[in-house]
Amino acid sequence: MKATIRKTGILFLAVAALASCSKNNDKENVGKEYGRYLKMSIDGAKWETDGSFDIKFVERGLGVDDHSGEYHLLLSAMQSGDRETFQISLRLPADKIDNPIGSYPVASDATQSGMMVGTAEINYYNKAASGVIFSSRTDPQGSPHVGTLTITEFEKGDGAFAQRQINWLKGTFSVTLKGTEQGHKTGEIIEITGGEFEMPNALHHIQL
Repeated sequence: MKATIRKTGILFLAVAALASCSKNNDKENVGKEYGRYLKMSIDGAKWETDGSFDIKFVERGLGVDDHSGEYHLLLSAMQSGDRETFQISLRLPADKIDNPIGSYPVASDATQSGMMVGTAEINYYNKAASGVIFSSRTDPQGSPHVGTLTITEFEKGDGAFAQRQINWLKGTFSVTLKGTEQGHKTGEIIEITGGEFEMPNALHHIQL
């Protein structure tokens, strides 16, 4: 009974926030259990991940982009075979590495807002249900922002390894997504409300 988002286009979850929640360093976090879930309501129907989903985030491009100074995060809840996928892509300013807490707009294609630092992109795909991909980046003529992503808590690593600046994230989101199939708009719209997530960095367990 799940809807699904798919990896379509690079998804940058502009969800970072601003107020520190930094905790232990990597050595103290060895063996720690991190929450792994993503849940929301899709058009009023409750949706939640279960044990069949791989839930994690990665720091794209090994952390900070030296050219742009951006910090890229990709949050993902995905079933094997991409049967159902939900992804949030986020572009943060480099100064957010130490404290991503805060609210960030989810961008549409309007005015190229999805390319701006400090915005997010959300995609959802349910392969079992249809070939329609629901995305925040589908309407160049519409509103520049179609939702909000908020980072409410995080845990920072010791910074000794490029992909361990952040170990764990927790946050909320809401967004309006529009459907596309084979690159064409379908006219379908879904409203996502009450979104919540908690997930560890895919590499948080690596030892130096």
